[in-house]
Amino acid sequence: ILSEHGLNFGLPGREAMLGRLQPLMELVAGEVRLGIEGYSSSENLCAACMMLEAAIVAFGRESEQLETGGHLQEVAECLRHVHRAMSDIYNYCADVPAESELPSDIAVVARVVAAWQLEDPRLFEQEFQRALPALCRLDPEEFQVLLPCLQELHDWHLTPALAAVLQTALAAVKGCEDERFSRAQLSGEVWRHCAFMLSEVALDAAAYLPEAPLPVAPETNAMTPKGLAAAALVATVPLASSVLASGPQLPRPIQAADPDNPGVQRLCDWSCALWFAGHAGHRVRSGPRYWELALLCGALLVSVPEAAVFAHAQAATASEAVWTAVAECLLASGSAASATVEAATWRLTLRLAGFTLDRHHGLAAALTRAALLAGTGQAPSFATVLTPPSGALPADGRIKADDDDDDDDDDEWALADLAAQRLVEAHLAAVVATQPKCSSAAVPVAPPVLSADVGNTFSSLQTTTVVTAGGDGLSMLD
Repeated sequence: ILSEHGLNFGLPGREAMLGRLQPLMELVAGEVRLGIEGYSSSENLCAACMMLEAAIVAFGRESEQLETGGHLQEVAECLRHVHRAMSDIYNYCADVPAESELPSDIAVVARVVAAWQLEDPRLFEQEFQRALPALCRLDPEEFQVLLPCLQELHDWHLTPALAAVLQTALAAVKGCEDERFSRAQLSGEVWRHCAFMLSEVALDAAAYLPEAPLPVAPETNAMTPKGLAAAALVATVPLASSVLASGPQLPRPIQAADPDNPGVQRLCDWSCALWFAGHAGHRVRSGPRYWELALLCGALLVSVPEAAVFAHAQAATASEAVWTAVAECLLASGSAASATVEAATWRLTLRLAGFTLDRHHGLAAALTRAALLAGTGQAPSFATVLTPPSGALPADGRIKADDDDDDDDDDEWALADLAAQRLVEAHLAAVVATQPKCSSAAVPVAPPVLSADVGNTFSSLQTTTVVTAGGDGLSMLD
């Protein structure tokens, strides 16, 4: 009744019936404590948690009416019982030994924790962090309810939640085509939520994922990657990395210096594992999930040196496919030509490309191939300008002014994303400029063959630098 009708119990014209709700919440709080202490049945605990969750949602939904309704004393009494129940739940989760088997009741109380943290992420913030080790041991289909509230937690990627989100993303991307995981109720929305959470934190300059508590990635030996395409033509890739001294210094995640760093290796392994897990389930190489997969796998490589990728054949194979998909997504070429790319996915992919263009030469080569493919048979300048989907970037390229007090229009990533757009377009223009002027048809540039000698392979990808001057120049992103 609370979930559907609210605090007035569905009676039209009546205010919130707090007088009846108060003893009910006292009973629920007592039943929760009895249940987690083992003095009540699992069924009773489940019913009490359902009631508690519904009450939390109802109080959050009707908070404004309650503040102006003049019954704050009754509201405070009801919330006192809710707070007591929540405190018992957090303590119960925090006291679960790390080496013991996870109690089945954790999955039941996790829904209540998720509901509370969404409504008030600050009151029990420390208790929530202490409870996370137990909550993050849940299976992906049970852990998924916590995904929305994790984003409200400061530096969530430095908690055990990072491992759980990665595991949930892996299970969800498999579930796109796998009937076993479909029965586990991991929907496409769960995959999208995980992909965006992980991509955003991987592209955040304040986060340095190689030092985060990354779990060991699953083995990919059973996955059979396709070999790299043979290179009929190996060419240096022109890269536009012009510098405008007076321009702003745009922050991006730091790139690790040591390719053998354990965190670097795990990021590389997770990118590879996620790509092969999701790539194997997609018969059609296009569509929203495919672009989200490329975005996530590419974002995990932002802080990874390219030498670490080329040190393993499977990772190199996966990265080539990832960068190809990223380029096709941005330029609507290849398999993306007839597909619709969502605005949020395109914008994050643009940010990824701008942050990574000078770090992973495979991306520069993929953009070159995509630009030439998009420009084949048309004017050479056709493929040098990106066409974002509607709503993907600030209107008319305008950025909110510093003296603009309208917080609703504040876009903290506008400057970085517009600079990334100019950087990618400068690279594409440099690509077109290298083509023969007598022909508007492009000559495809094949990727270099992966050599057994990693050093030689990396050397073959060295780029020439094209420096552009003038008002449209770009500052370095670091």
